[in-house]
Amino acid sequence: TDTPLLRIKGDSLYYIDAPAPGTAKAVYKVNTATGAKTKIAGAGVPQFIIHNNYIYYTASFGQGLSNNHLYRMDLNGNNKTKLMNGKIKNFTIDSQAIYFEDGNTGIFKVSHTGKNKTKLTNDKVTALIADEGWIYYSEANSQKLYKIRTNGTSKKALTSIYVKTFVVESPRIFYTLQSDFNYGTSVYAMKTDGKHNKSIIDAPANFALHKTESAIYFSAYNGLNKNYDFFKQVYKDGRIGAGKLFFTINP
Repeated sequence: TDTPLLRIKGDSLYYIDAPAPGTAKAVYKVNTATGAKTKIAGAGVPQFIIHNNYIYYTASFGQGLSNNHLYRMDLNGNNKTKLMNGKIKNFTIDSQAIYFEDGNTGIFKVSHTGKNKTKLTNDKVTALIADEGWIYYSEANSQKLYKIRTNGTSKKALTSIYVKTFVVESPRIFYTLQSDFNYGTSVYAMKTDGKHNKSIIDAPANFALHKTESAIYFSAYNGLNKNYDFFKQVYKDGRIGAGKLFFTINP
């Protein structure tokens, strides 16, 4: 389960970017075999998640947080449907529910159709991920990583440092740290109980992380060429393998 900025699905790479400086962010789909790039959702999309062959995303339509509602579309950007009105900053999905922060008022959950809203905690978050009965989140004020059960109980701090982006694949969490000037940091791993914390990839990962069964994908801004480089690092069963430049995208 990932922070919602980058996805690999089949032979397609999905990611968020602004088409030009100062413009609203959009979701793009890139065929990694041909390089063909398609904009599939726009109007200010800060995040998205692929779940059960649908893309769930929030969109502001130029009105900021006051109009950041939750939508769903298919993998080609068709059949767009609004699921819920709200001031949704961050959200995550598991097989049971959708979990989200609504207008800096705490973490809530609703059904996959946007019904039965329930508050879980007052904590304000910058990112959250649901995995195996837990919600992992970075708290907005401290930027430390916490976890809480999906029923709102058993809150526990996992880090004492500023976590920028993270993914969860039990029994491990993979994450990067905040760095000066957005240069990025190494990729780190720890157990979901916060123990066995260590650096596993010495590379400037500064935007998105994505974990599959056999690899970690991460992105970094190439200041020399002014583009985004996406890297693939083999990582399976706790063991690091070969790494390579996977794909390059010009903004």
